[in-house]
This record gives sequence, structure tokens and C-alpha cells, in this order.
Amino acid sequence: SSVAGAGADAAEALGFDAMLHDMELSTGLSLQFIMQSPNFGQREAREDFINWQSWIAHYHPSSACAQGASDILNNLHTLWPDSGDSGSGSEALLAGSVANNFAEVKQCGESVDINEETNSYLVCKEYSCGLWMSFHAMSVQEPSSAKGENGFEPFSGQEMVRSL
Repeated sequence: SSVAGAGADAAEALGFDAMLHDMELSTGLSLQFIMQSPNFGQREAREDFINWQSWIAHYHPSSACAQGASDILNNLHTLWPDSGDSGSGSEALLAGSVANNFAEVKQCGESVDINEETNSYLVCKEYSCGLWMSFHAMSVQEPSSAKGENGFEPFSGQEMVRSL
């Protein structure tokens, strides 16, 4: 039977943190939704994307999502080359190439199932709730609590809210 709609009690009985599960599901889906944006792959959107991934890498409560963001940042030179690395191709060609490069990338790694038909929210009813829980959890972190070294400076919650 499905735990969809059963809430936190059912999730607790399953032995994992239901809120973290919902944050992972929404954060995993966020990359899919970002990729559907008309700005995705555009040169001017790259810096904001780096900031978003850096914020996840340093402050997300899920180690799977933090590691996924670190992996994206560490491979950004091939996933989304900056304008200096991409030659003189057109903006549309660059955007198409970036979208193709990200086609198989999983924001929170392979362990997080982002198929909403097979993996239901446990506390939240929808994507936006889990994403807002993630925003809150990451924005209240102190800069000194930043996780991992990935070559990118920690990006504060205040700075991220300005970028959003």
C-alpha cells in the first residue's frame, strides 16, 4: 500500500525522516523544473545556477542532495561551459548543448527517486511545500556550518534569496 497522504506517522513507522524525504524529492525535482526554464543554458543564467548549486552543496540537510550539487559543480566545466570555454557558438546552440549535458544528471544522486508517480510526498502535498522546507532549512544555517570543499565559496541564505 502507498503511504501517500498518510503523513508523518506512516513515514515514522517506515523508519526515516519524512520531512527530509520531502525535501529530497522536491530538491531533486527542482533541477528538472529549472531545465524546463527558457533561461536554462543561457550564459547570463550560469552564475545564478552556480550560486543555487553552491547553496545546496554547502547547506542542504540531505547528504545526497549536497553531494549531488557538489558533483554538478565539480563537473560544471563540461556540463555548462562558461562563455570562454564554449567557443563562438550561438546562444541557442549553447543552451541546447547544456540541456543535453544535464539530461541524465540527478540533483540528489541515484538514491533519490524523483518520480512523483512512484514516490509520494509524506508530509507535504506537493512540490512547493518540500522546496520551501528546503529553502528554510538551508537559509537558517550559519556560514560556519558549510559542508564540504568543492572549490566554490559558501553562499549565504540572504544572498540566495536575492538571487531567487
